[in-house]
Amino acid sequence: VSASLTSCDVRRNSISGEGASQLAAAVLANTKIEKFNEIPIKEMRADLLTKLELPDEGIGVEGGLVVAGLMPVMASLTELNLSNNKLCGVDYRGGTYDATGINAVADALRVNTSLTKLDVRYNTLDDEAKAAIKEAVSSKEGFELLIKRHRC
Repeated sequence: VSASLTSCDVRRNSISGEGASQLAAAVLANTKIEKFNEIPIKEMRADLLTKLELPDEGIGVEGGLVVAGLMPVMASLTELNLSNNKLCGVDYRGGTYDATGINAVADALRVNTSLTKLDVRYNTLDDEAKAAIKEAVSSKEGFELLIKRHRC
């Protein structure tokens, strides 16, 4: 009997730094994983989504890295909602700030040509992270960017 991991959920575990990077790399390398932290990996890999709605899912740094890693293959994706998560490892309860996930999203935005709307409000982004996201979409005419530092 052979079993394969198809779903993994490590949300709300405050994974950051090298651990987040290694976990995201493992998830992206494993083509059997269909869902990670409520992120629909299988559908993303198959480019089946035009809108990806992931608000309030507790997605942390590792989730941001996974979403960013799959954005280049998602030619049909036009809207991405990552609002009210922990993309930098921090929310209103605290945490350790790590911009690796949001910076990966910014890098993916530079090469993704189909996305026209991004919502990253309520992710406790610092000024540098906000600037990286804004710069990544600055040349995309008509792009709708929803961004706010935090709810506090």
